[in-house]
Amino acid sequence: MSPVLSGVGNDLVVWDAGPNRGSASQGRFIHRVCTPSEQALLASSPRAEFLVWLFWAVKESAYKFVSRVHPTVFSPCRLEVAVSPDELEGTVCFEGEHWPWRASERDGWVHAWVTANEQQLSRVQHRVEPLSGPESEGVRLLALSLLTQLGTRVDRIEGRPPIAFCGAQKVAGCLSLSHDEGYGAVAWLPEF
Repeated sequence: MSPVLSGVGNDLVVWDAGPNRGSASQGRFIHRVCTPSEQALLASSPRAEFLVWLFWAVKESAYKFVSRVHPTVFSPCRLEVAVSPDELEGTVCFEGEHWPWRASERDGWVHAWVTANEQQLSRVQHRVEPLSGPESEGVRLLALSLLTQLGTRVDRIEGRPPIAFCGAQKVAGCLSLSHDEGYGAVAWLPEF
């Protein structure tokens, strides 16, 4: 992969609700999403349901991160997730590149974010909250709230991938949004 990568990608999965519940026992889904080494981790884990959705969230985050500069087709098995013993950090590998990730979990959801290196990872600001109303609108309002709380002047968020603006100027930084089953997640890397 030739371009220098910077920025952040994030994903949120409410794994203990609705259509996501029970996926760890669906062999077809596991084979479509997980590499053989990830499948081996799932087979030995007492938290397989959580772990399969952690893998998904990390892979989706990595896809959002890399697709900003390197358009690619999302194929989960092309990404390999390595997990630390606490299951809340590790690396993800894609085409020979390794990027760090972190995650948080609570109330049946998992939120993951991926950056180019540990320095960027340590600067990521993130938030997960329940949303009311349309999720895509709610997560943008959540992002505006987070950025305002951080002292960043912003009046709107536009586009895909999302870009924060103050007046006609782009705000220096990288924003990633996600939502699932009534929750929204925001990851912000200032001035990347």
